[in-house]
Amino acid sequence: MASGEKHPAARTVSVVLSALFLTAVAWLLARELRDLDLDALLTALGDISARAIATGIALAAASYAVLSTYDLLAVRHLGRRLPYSRVAPASFVSYACNFNLGAIVGGAASRYRTYGAWGVDAPTVTAITVFCVLTSWLGFAAVASLLLLVGPDVIEPSLLPIASTRVLGALAALPPLAYLALCAWRRALITVWKWTYALPGIGLAALQIGVSSVQWLLPSAVIWMLQPGDGMPYPLILGAHLLAAVAGLIVRVPGSLGVIEAVFLRSFAGVVSHETVLATLLAFRGVYFLLPLALASATFLALEVHRRRAGTRGRARPRRQARTATS
Repeated sequence: MASGEKHPAARTVSVVLSALFLTAVAWLLARELRDLDLDALLTALGDISARAIATGIALAAASYAVLSTYDLLAVRHLGRRLPYSRVAPASFVSYACNFNLGAIVGGAASRYRTYGAWGVDAPTVTAITVFCVLTSWLGFAAVASLLLLVGPDVIEPSLLPIASTRVLGALAALPPLAYLALCAWRRALITVWKWTYALPGIGLAALQIGVSSVQWLLPSAVIWMLQPGDGMPYPLILGAHLLAAVAGLIVRVPGSLGVIEAVFLRSFAGVVSHETVLATLLAFRGVYFLLPLALASATFLALEVHRRRAGTRGRARPRRQARTATS
């Protein structure tokens, strides 16, 4: 797989867009939080039950388990014999770092490092990464399409000022449908942005979209479970979560810090209090971001110990063989 440098004009546009969106996010947060009641926020946090937190943790675990199937499907597609017991830790560390630290600094770097502990070479890790990214956004498009076609009022109009969200839903259906058609029609190498990608068969392509669609539903389920009360309907949470994912793609802030909050505060303005929204999102960040990051850090440390021990054994073996040959 070959990479290419981004054109200077494209880099400039990217920086300008990011700056504009970041400014808009900061302005929106300042406007929405100017009357925040800290006591009400602490009360809302206290209203989240231990049972809700336990269920949220279970749903988060299910989400990360589904994410690991992206890597497993990628490994199988590439014809590599790597057991799930090795794929799962590498995937978990990668996504936990990605969600907290960003795709490049966190996700990509940790994926290369953790797969390297199992002896997987860099080009193969790159291929796995491309497969997983494509899988994720195909599922996103499928879920967004269904949500906008079935429930066109799930997105706050001020955040998505278009005449018909159903039209947007129909457009969102095109990428996964085109991908399925392409995989059914031909098996070939294609170029996705700057990476070369080997198209899978139609069965694997459908599985990619299916597991990714399930994955996009789970974080929203965590948020829904952690809310103090029941004033935030799941379809609206899902719509806000999908919109925040797109905003986070544009505004490159680690953990989409402030971006998720801005989108949710605006989406639920007048539905529930700002304190309820923030309490829910604070609990969500703890359950879905920080707890997995702590566990991923321990997992990463264990993989590094394994790598060092394997390296020590590898260096010691030639020395033993040399001593045996000269004796």
